[in-house]
Amino acid sequence: MGNEWVATQIAGFPALQEPLPRLRWATAEQISGSGGCNTFAGTAVVNQGALRVGRLAATGRLCAALQQGGQEDRFFSALELARTVRLVNGQLVLEDAAGQPLARFAKP
Repeated sequence: MGNEWVATQIAGFPALQEPLPRLRWATAEQISGSGGCNTFAGTAVVNQGALRVGRLAATGRLCAALQQGGQEDRFFSALELARTVRLVNGQLVLEDAAGQPLARFAKP
């Protein structure tokens, strides 16, 4: 999957507010990154395109009042709902169980 990806779209909304959410594969089964306000780490196993994201541990900064708070909520929700991952035209795309795109990422 490559190491680090930056969100370009989350739940149909462009990811515009800096800092942008980031997703990083630290190892084949470990992810980390930032929702834009809080950092996170956890497990994510990819098997022939199927994605299983385990429990994520995140810092507990209060971000709701910040502009990126809503963006971060959509980002973490997309990670929870993701069931497949694939590369499409150089972008990493997370999809739900029905194959609907949840988030798109590009290389930084």
